[in-house]
Amino acid sequence: MKAGSENQKMSNNRGFLVLEWVIGLAVLASAAVAVSTLLVATAKLSEQQREKFFDRELQRQNIRLERQLQRHQRFLQQH
Repeated sequence: MKAGSENQKMSNNRGFLVLEWVIGLAVLASAAVAVSTLLVATAKLSEQQREKFFDRELQRQNIRLERQLQRHQRFLQQH
């Protein structure tokens, strides 16, 4: 009788140990998904920031080129 209850306790302990491992692995997997999602979001944000910077830089260059063109046109009109 005592041996049967000992075996039952060991079996229950193993079951709980396996359950703890499964839960631990699930938590790790969930954390990995959260981190990868965060990295992707950060990369997209950085990409958007780069695009914004590139757009602003293009606008600046366009303004500068338009001013140069106006100066050249005025010069040509004067001469």
